[in-house]
Amino acid sequence: MTKLGDKSKKRSKTNSMSNAMLADIKKRKAIAKEAKSSQNDEVPFTTINHDVRRRFGLSLNEYSIADSIYHLSHANEHHLCYSSKEYLGEFIGVSKQTVHTIINTLVKLKLVERYGNYLTTTLKWNQAYTKKKKGKKSVRN
Repeated sequence: MTKLGDKSKKRSKTNSMSNAMLADIKKRKAIAKEAKSSQNDEVPFTTINHDVRRRFGLSLNEYSIADSIYHLSHANEHHLCYSSKEYLGEFIGVSKQTVHTIINTLVKLKLVERYGNYLTTTLKWNQAYTKKKKGKKSVRN
Protein backbone atom coordinates (compact mmCIF):
# COMPACT_ATOMS: atom_id res chain seq x y z
CA MET A 1 0.00 0.00 0.00
CA THR A 2 2.88 2.33 0.72
CA LYS A 3 4.32 1.72 -2.72
CA LEU A 4 1.06 2.74 -4.42
CA GLY A 5 0.86 5.87 -2.30
CA ASP A 6 4.48 6.75 -3.12
CA LYS A 7 3.89 6.27 -6.84
CA SER A 8 0.78 8.42 -6.67
CA LYS A 9 2.69 11.19 -4.86
CA LYS A 10 5.51 11.02 -7.41
CA ARG A 11 3.03 11.28 -10.30
CA SER A 12 1.32 14.20 -8.62
CA LYS A 13 4.65 15.97 -8.06
CA THR A 14 5.72 15.27 -11.66
CA ASN A 15 2.39 16.58 -12.97
CA SER A 16 2.78 19.75 -10.88
CA MET A 17 6.26 20.35 -12.27
CA SER A 18 5.05 19.58 -15.81
CA ASN A 19 2.15 22.00 -15.41
CA ALA A 20 4.47 24.72 -14.09
CA MET A 21 6.89 24.14 -16.98
CA LEU A 22 4.05 24.22 -19.52
CA ALA A 23 2.72 27.44 -18.01
CA ASP A 24 6.20 29.01 -18.23
CA ILE A 25 6.60 27.91 -21.85
CA LYS A 26 3.16 29.31 -22.73
CA LYS A 27 4.01 32.60 -21.03
CA ARG A 28 7.31 32.89 -22.93
CA LYS A 29 5.62 32.06 -26.24
CA ALA A 30 2.93 34.68 -25.60
CA ILE A 31 5.56 37.35 -24.87
CA ALA A 32 7.51 36.40 -28.01
CA LYS A 33 4.34 36.37 -30.13
CA GLU A 34 3.28 39.78 -28.84
CA ALA A 35 6.72 41.26 -29.38
CA LYS A 36 7.04 39.72 -32.83
CA SER A 37 3.68 41.04 -33.98
CA SER A 38 4.56 44.56 -32.82
CA GLN A 39 8.01 44.55 -34.46
CA ASN A 40 8.57 46.33 -37.74
CA ASP A 41 10.39 43.54 -39.58
CA GLU A 42 12.15 45.81 -42.01
CA VAL A 43 15.44 47.67 -42.03
CA PRO A 44 15.29 50.06 -44.98
CA PHE A 45 19.05 50.51 -45.33
CA THR A 46 22.41 49.91 -43.68
CA THR A 47 24.90 52.70 -43.20
CA ILE A 48 28.34 51.20 -42.77
CA ASN A 49 30.61 52.70 -40.16
CA HIS A 50 33.92 51.47 -41.55
CA ASP A 51 35.84 52.34 -38.38
CA VAL A 52 33.64 49.94 -36.41
CA ARG A 53 33.68 47.36 -39.21
CA ARG A 54 37.49 47.42 -39.37
CA ARG A 55 37.90 47.41 -35.58
CA PHE A 56 36.02 44.11 -35.38
CA GLY A 57 37.51 42.78 -38.64
CA LEU A 58 34.08 42.32 -40.24
CA SER A 59 33.27 41.84 -43.89
CA LEU A 60 30.56 44.02 -45.41
CA ASN A 61 28.04 41.17 -45.15
CA GLU A 62 28.94 40.46 -41.51
CA TYR A 63 28.56 44.14 -40.66
CA SER A 64 25.22 44.31 -42.50
CA ILE A 65 23.83 41.32 -40.58
CA ALA A 66 25.03 42.74 -37.23
CA ASP A 67 23.53 46.13 -38.11
CA SER A 68 20.22 44.54 -39.11
CA ILE A 69 20.08 42.54 -35.86
CA TYR A 70 20.84 45.73 -33.90
CA HIS A 71 18.03 47.72 -35.54
CA LEU A 72 15.48 44.90 -35.51
CA SER A 73 16.18 44.05 -31.88
CA HIS A 74 15.99 47.68 -30.78
CA ALA A 75 12.62 48.11 -32.49
CA ASN A 76 10.80 46.36 -29.62
CA GLU A 77 10.75 46.48 -25.84
CA HIS A 78 12.25 42.99 -25.50
CA HIS A 79 15.36 43.93 -27.52
CA LEU A 80 15.25 40.72 -29.53
CA CYS A 81 15.46 40.22 -33.27
CA TYR A 82 12.72 37.80 -34.35
CA SER A 83 13.57 37.81 -38.06
CA SER A 84 14.41 34.50 -39.71
CA LYS A 85 17.75 33.71 -41.31
CA GLU A 86 15.90 33.57 -44.64
CA TYR A 87 14.60 37.11 -44.16
CA LEU A 88 18.00 38.48 -43.16
CA GLY A 89 19.60 36.70 -46.13
CA GLU A 90 17.01 37.99 -48.61
CA PHE A 91 17.44 41.49 -47.25
CA ILE A 92 21.19 41.66 -47.90
CA GLY A 93 21.33 39.18 -50.78
CA VAL A 94 22.95 36.08 -49.27
CA SER A 95 21.78 32.53 -48.57
CA LYS A 96 20.31 31.23 -45.31
CA GLN A 97 23.49 29.15 -44.80
CA THR A 98 25.67 32.25 -45.23
CA VAL A 99 23.56 34.08 -42.62
CA HIS A 100 23.96 31.08 -40.29
CA THR A 101 27.75 31.18 -40.74
CA ILE A 102 27.83 34.95 -40.21
CA ILE A 103 25.74 34.69 -37.03
CA ASN A 104 28.11 32.03 -35.68
CA THR A 105 31.04 34.37 -36.41
CA LEU A 106 29.29 37.30 -34.70
CA VAL A 107 28.53 35.12 -31.66
CA LYS A 108 32.19 34.00 -31.45
CA LEU A 109 33.27 37.65 -31.60
CA LYS A 110 30.76 38.40 -28.81
CA LEU A 111 28.92 40.94 -30.94
CA VAL A 112 25.64 38.98 -31.01
CA GLU A 113 23.96 36.73 -28.45
CA ARG A 114 21.38 33.99 -28.97
CA TYR A 115 18.24 33.74 -26.86
CA GLY A 116 16.66 30.52 -28.08
CA ASN A 117 15.74 31.22 -31.71
CA TYR A 118 16.10 34.97 -31.28
CA LEU A 119 19.11 37.27 -31.47
CA THR A 120 20.29 40.51 -29.97
CA THR A 121 23.46 42.54 -30.21
CA THR A 122 25.77 42.67 -27.19
CA LEU A 123 26.90 45.64 -25.17
CA LYS A 124 30.24 45.36 -27.03
CA TRP A 125 28.49 45.99 -30.38
CA ASN A 126 26.05 48.54 -28.99
CA GLN A 127 28.82 50.67 -27.47
CA ALA A 128 30.99 50.53 -30.58
CA TYR A 129 27.99 51.24 -32.80
CA THR A 130 26.64 54.16 -30.79
CA LYS A 131 30.00 55.74 -29.99
CA LYS A 132 32.17 56.57 -32.95
CA LYS A 133 35.47 55.47 -31.47
CA LYS A 134 38.64 56.02 -33.41
CA GLY A 135 41.24 53.39 -34.13
CA LYS A 136 41.50 50.69 -36.71
CA LYS A 137 42.91 47.84 -34.66
CA SER A 138 41.26 44.54 -35.57
CA VAL A 139 40.10 42.30 -32.73
CA ARG A 140 39.70 39.29 -35.04
CA ASN A 141 42.72 37.07 -35.49
